This record gives sequence, structure tokens and C-alpha cells, in this order.
Amino acid sequence: MRRAALLAACLLALLALPAVALADGATGGTTASGGSSSAPSSTTQSSTTGSSAPSTRTAPASWRALTTAAAQRLGRRQLQLGSRGADVRVLQQLLIEQHYGVGATGVFDSVTLRAVKGFQRSHHLTVDGKVGPQTVRALRGAHAAMYTAPATPVSSTGWVFPIRGAHNYGTAINRYGAPRSGHTHAGQDVLANCGLPLVAAHAGRVIATGSGGAAGNYLAVHTTNTPYDYFYAHLRQYALVRQGQSVTAGQLVGYVGETGDATACHLHFELWQGAWWNGGHTIDPLPFLRAWDRTS
Repeated sequence: MRRAALLAACLLALLALPAVALADGATGGTTASGGSSSAPSSTTQSSTTGSSAPSTRTAPASWRALTTAAAQRLGRRQLQLGSRGADVRVLQQLLIEQHYGVGATGVFDSVTLRAVKGFQRSHHLTVDGKVGPQTVRALRGAHAAMYTAPATPVSSTGWVFPIRGAHNYGTAINRYGAPRSGHTHAGQDVLANCGLPLVAAHAGRVIATGSGGAAGNYLAVHTTNTPYDYFYAHLRQYALVRQGQSVTAGQLVGYVGETGDATACHLHFELWQGAWWNGGHTIDPLPFLRAWDRTS
């Protein structure tokens, strides 16, 4: 259904998502109250999404070739506006991989400058448009993380916890139903450091991705053989998957960020009973998240 633009407009008008910073001692879910009785049961899940579901994708030859080129060519000199050469082309290929709209021309032009600054900003680097050691390390790291996300255990229900790393559930203001200006909070904020991998919580089909407004960078998935859809907001950059693409439980789909209307790094997670913005409605995802947290 061609509804992404309309759905995004409705969504961005409703979201307003305050968060607080992740504490240094934050861990994965440390409490278990109310989780198991509300979580989706195995009777509603696909029988093909058990513990054998892959947590990472097989790296293609093109990715391995870019890994080698980035190691061999980048970092020998500082790249900046006006630079030319094979190393600039490698830089541009890495930016393209991260969904920045540049061409692999080998010329560091104004378009490349804007992309570099955007990358630096999203990774909390000095935003000067110059590609020195710190930016090179971040580019290599973002490239490597595409196929080296931590292993993601998949429960017998087919659901996994969406963040791979330390996290917490914040306070009352981060809960589903918390008051917002003119409406109530439609999801649960999961506080975590920017840059931690986000994985698909369940197998399904990507029904929307985009960027803008209160949600920042976002992703919505229609699950396979369950009554639920789910939604992520505030990703660090564009989702690594595209509308219409199939995903498996535990597949890397993006990184924790603070884009849009966010005051700290976190994932805004929504769980929908029924279709996302097409007859369904949000439900409190915290009991589900706690249940997945115990098994992921």
C-alpha cells in the first residue's frame, strides 16, 4: 500500500519524546515485573523464526573490497574541500554506504563536504568537514558494524530485544501513556548510548522508513504471522533497510541516536496491535520489552 508519506505526516505530528541521559551504570533489563504474562505467546508467532535465525548478514565481496580500500587508502593524509584522488573516492563510497547522497567522483566537492559534516555531527565528532584520524576511525567503524553486530539470541517466540548493549527504561516520563503536549506518549523510551546497534525485534517486512520531524530517523516493520507491527524512532542515521525489504529477527537495522525531538540518546519503541497507522492502535510495550530482555 502506498501510504508512507501520509503515515509519516500523521506520525510526526503526534510524536514528542523527551528522554533523560543513560546512566553510567545502566545495564540490560534488571527487573522482570509483569513481563511474561503480557508478552506475545509462541502460539501467535511464526514457526520459522526460532533460535536459528541469523543475527548478521553474510558480507558481500563489495563490502570486503571496501574494507580493504578503507584500510589501505584512508588516513594517510587529511582530506578536505578541494582534495582529489583515490582516497577521496573511498571516502565517498563509505558515505554512500551510510546513505549520504554523494557521488564517487574522487573530488572532495561541496556535496561531499556537507555529507562529511553530517556524518561528523551524527557521530558527535568535531564538525569541521575535514577527514582526519577521528573521522576516519568513525567511518571505518560504521562500515565494519554493518556486518559485525553482536550475536542476537532469538527466543522461542521469535522476538528479540531491539538494542544490543547496556540500556534502561528511564522514569515515568519515558513510559507509554506519559503526558505530552496535547496527547500522550505512544511508546516506551529505552535509554542507551548513541551508536549501539539496533536489530529487528521480529521477522517481517519493512513498511516505512524515513527522516524528519519529531521522530527523526525512523523505521516501521509489519511482523510475520503475528498481530503486531513495531516502530523505531530517533535512529542515528537512516535505517540500514528499505521499505518493502524483508528482515529477520536480530538483523541489524540501524543504530541508537537522538535525531528529531530527542534530548538524549534513546530508542523510542512502539508496539501496535494491528496494522501501523492502518486500523491498528498502540499498546504498552514495556511488559513485552522486559520479557524479550530476559531472553535476548
